[in-house]
Amino acid sequence: MSGTKRDAPGMRQEEKDSAVVTGTKGTDSGAGLSGEKQFPTEKLLKSKQLAGYQPDFARVILTEPAYSVSGAKEALDAALKGGRS
Repeated sequence: MSGTKRDAPGMRQEEKDSAVVTGTKGTDSGAGLSGEKQFPTEKLLKSKQLAGYQPDFARVILTEPAYSVSGAKEALDAALKGGRS
């Protein structure tokens, strides 16, 4: 297989998001309480999903070893927006 990443037909959006973060197809082996796949914080900080956040601030805010993409975004938004929407 070449070094290019291909999406499998019928891949769900969260599986596509998982593939972007990890470079592989997602599995349920790292699912947290919410049922979402958990990723190492360092990989999330380098991912496209969190590209809109300042990495230095995000690194200080995300203190757990792993987060789901939505969990990381919620934690960052709550801290950076003072809990306001």
